[in-house]
Parts: sequence; C-alpha cells; structure tokens
Amino acid sequence: MARYIKDYDNRKYLKKEDLPNPVVLTITHVTDDEMQDGSIKPAAHFKGDGYLPALLNKTNREMIALIAGSENIDEWGGTQVEFFNDEAFVYQGSRGAIRCRRPSVSEASEVDDDLPESFT
Repeated sequence: MARYIKDYDNRKYLKKEDLPNPVVLTITHVTDDEMQDGSIKPAAHFKGDGYLPALLNKTNREMIALIAGSENIDEWGGTQVEFFNDEAFVYQGSRGAIRCRRPSVSEASEVDDDLPESFT
C-alpha cells in the first residue's frame, strides 16, 4: 500500500492550502473548540466527509452571519457558504487566508461535500 506524507498529518482544521479553488460547503453545525493556549474558537463543520472543520475568525463569522441571516451561531446549520483562499491577504510575510462569501446561485446548486481529490 502506498504511503503519502498527508497520511501522517494529524491536523484538525481546514488550511488555506486545502482550497486551491473556491468550494461551496454546507455548514451542519458550529462547535466551540479549545485551542492549545486555552482560548475557545468557533469551528464550522460541513456536510459530507471531504473537508475538515474551519476555524472561524471574526471576519468569517460576520460574513456567515450575514449569509445565514442570523448572528445566532446555532442557526447556521444548512447555510451554504463559499470558502476560498484569499491570496491578496498578507500577514507577517505569509500570503493567503481562508475567507468566505455568499455563493452565486449557480455555485450554490453545485455543492461539493465530497472528498477533494487532494485528500484521496
């Protein structure tokens, strides 16, 4: 059986590198996850097994609230959101960040909740 470097990747959350192309995902629920420093951050979980949960920074929380029509995180289940790597964002020399936006009507009907090719 072939072994790949990703087989040893025990990370728990979506990374910008997992998004070479924008993808529309359906949020199932949001959990409060404890970070190594003891802080609590919300993590969006998605329909299907193809994508790890995404930690939600303030920018993405506010965008999802706008898309979902509610600031109540418990009401975000079923909301379709397009996630993408915003390569225009630069922080401390690192380029890119996970961002989200409202999917277009045509994209919302083509939801990708399956395992991405890079994970197979």
